[in-house]
Amino acid sequence: MSAAVGHAGGAGPVTAGATRARDAGEGPAWVRLPAFAALCGFCLAHWFGLLAQPPVIREIAIVAAVTLGGLVISQSPRLRAPWAALARWTAAVALLPLTFALAGLDAVLMLPWHWPELADGIGQGLAGLQNVTWPVDPGDDWVTIALVLCAPLAASTAAVLAFWPAREGRGTMRAGALIILLVLYGVAVTSEEYRFEIVRGAALLLLIGAWLWLPRARRAGWPVAAAVLALTAAAAAALGAQVGRGDPWLDHRTWRPFGDAETTSFQWEHRYGPMTWSRTGIELADVRAPRPAFWRVQALERFDGTTWRISPSPASETIDLPPGRNRAWTERIEVEIKALDSELAIGVGSFEAIYGTGGFVQPGPGGSVRLSVEPGEGSTYTSVGYRPRPTSRQLEAAAPPGDPRLLRETRVELPSGPYASEQVTFPLRTGAAYEPGPYARGELASSPYARVGRLAQRLAAGASSAFEIARRTEAYLEASMSYDERPPRRALPLEAFLMRDRRGYCQHFSGAMALLLRMNGIPARVVSGFAPGERTGKGRYTVRDRDAHSWVEVWFSGIGWVPFDPTPPDSPAAGRQAGVSADLGRSDPGTAADLARGAIGASGALSALDPDKRGDAAGADGSADGAGAGSGDDEGGMPWLAAAVGALVALAAGLAGGLALRRRRRPSGADDPEVAEVLEALRRMGHRADRRTTLLEAERWLERRAGPAAADHVRRLRDRRYAPRSRPPTRASRRALRRALAAGRGPRGAIRAWLAVPPRLRA
Repeated sequence: MSAAVGHAGGAGPVTAGATRARDAGEGPAWVRLPAFAALCGFCLAHWFGLLAQPPVIREIAIVAAVTLGGLVISQSPRLRAPWAALARWTAAVALLPLTFALAGLDAVLMLPWHWPELADGIGQGLAGLQNVTWPVDPGDDWVTIALVLCAPLAASTAAVLAFWPAREGRGTMRAGALIILLVLYGVAVTSEEYRFEIVRGAALLLLIGAWLWLPRARRAGWPVAAAVLALTAAAAAALGAQVGRGDPWLDHRTWRPFGDAETTSFQWEHRYGPMTWSRTGIELADVRAPRPAFWRVQALERFDGTTWRISPSPASETIDLPPGRNRAWTERIEVEIKALDSELAIGVGSFEAIYGTGGFVQPGPGGSVRLSVEPGEGSTYTSVGYRPRPTSRQLEAAAPPGDPRLLRETRVELPSGPYASEQVTFPLRTGAAYEPGPYARGELASSPYARVGRLAQRLAAGASSAFEIARRTEAYLEASMSYDERPPRRALPLEAFLMRDRRGYCQHFSGAMALLLRMNGIPARVVSGFAPGERTGKGRYTVRDRDAHSWVEVWFSGIGWVPFDPTPPDSPAAGRQAGVSADLGRSDPGTAADLARGAIGASGALSALDPDKRGDAAGADGSADGAGAGSGDDEGGMPWLAAAVGALVALAAGLAGGLALRRRRRPSGADDPEVAEVLEALRRMGHRADRRTTLLEAERWLERRAGPAAADHVRRLRDRRYAPRSRPPTRASRRALRRALAAGRGPRGAIRAWLAVPPRLRA
């Protein structure tokens, strides 16, 4: 019985966890867990950087939760069946709802009967993500929810793949976990511009190296691995600095493998039938601007009783720029044409000047500018425009309009017969009390738009300013109508949209809002152009065909034409994600909630990311609808969240520390962890134990030095290996070995003995 410990021939039983860890070459959990937590935290930090207000505490909580879940899953094989399978499956299933809750999702929405609503909302948010401008405002409802929930979904999936104790395909699962986290990081850094790109890339390289090689490396090989990683990071940084300069070496945008690229043109007047314009995602133009905005092409100032059209009136009858305008609101943008086929210029706000067109520019109807030389692909020009950016207080305090030229912006044509329309001009609104006049009132009452007129009066009842009416109208349309690109064809599309169908796309929303405002004596017009598009660099926005959009401009004295966008945020080209309206034309959240009460809204679904949102979702009586009820605000919930995060981190650190103490580096050739434990104990007592030490030698040495009780533990190990039916080691034999190690060595020796032979959690 003198077989060496290192060559037991597989006769002795080895625990399942040790076998799987050895087969996969994955290293001990106390090495893998910190490497995973660091990589996961790094990638999640960049993902949450896409939000204007990153939830740092929640990010830490998610990383702590998935790391703890990975710990439970990786250590589950140490339990006896069926508890091992129960532990890992429970941890895997519980991770997703736990991390969703830590991310701030309302628990009510995770109940099974609310899943369809949650899925519908997330679908709306994912559609809206295609057109947001980064970083995203936390008040963007389902867009923010969809963005935030991607992080716990990816982190939970990666943790399960990284630590699942599979006998085969272990490397593939770990690679899958790495790919998921890298996709999260890659999408973030390509969507938003971060500083110190080279440093971030080097840090990512080191974390990937730690995750891939650190658990497998021997202690002697760690310095070499670290040196290789450092040299690689330095070389990558030098190369990246050269690649990042100037224009790209290969610009895929100029490739034409199948001949000349297709171009896209638009008809800017409203049609209202099912949407037929291009939606392929083709790039139309690149815009360089100091901030996102609606890129204006054409104003539609004539409502002909059916649709909004370009006015034939001369430009001299139009007011585009207010007298004494604020020069700080003049902006300059640079436009590079890609696949847009149009002789009309793209601008911001009201046009003031155009440069670099290669010829004269011709002012056209609706405040448009017709270029004398139609730009082709690669053409660039500079557009200067006046775009007001007032505050809500300035809009509330704006003086009533007094210029008679503004009457053309309150004029509508009402059908008076099968083939004729009567032109009606509503008087300018000069105060809270408004009287449309007997002629306008009579013509409106006898027309098919009578019910639309009554709706306009209800929206204006009790309002103190034109801004309040505009805000109410915008909120009403957003809350009461649904976005649909295939509405039915109607003889009077806007009347049907407001009174019957209640569904349509941006042309319906903007056309209806401008019509309602004009009926209240407020100068308004419809504008066609593009939403801000996708931010592809610092101050650079790529405009695609799906960004074609229509919105409303309202006149305020001393300020000018101010944009409002009543189209719901789930529209592909919705510009509200870009924050272009700031606080000037946004709907009042309380009003919107009052008008759209009865369902669990996105404003209550992720209230933790926007503390004010839950209060805004409350009704006039102060009670919140649906999911928001009784949840409290974010500040009130932070103490328990901080305590929960602290407890999770402490528990994970304690378990990881216990693993580190428990699974010390074993001597080369020791397959059985209990045998390796004995060899470590012998070394602590002064014996030069190595792979050539046999169990019989260890037993005799312990009997001489520590007595029969200590040797009994090794005797049981030897008997178990060569006589499986014999008595296995027990807790009592372990305690005897530990007492023997500590005998006569004082408190320090007792601690070292406990570290060498810690108590077993199970028999």
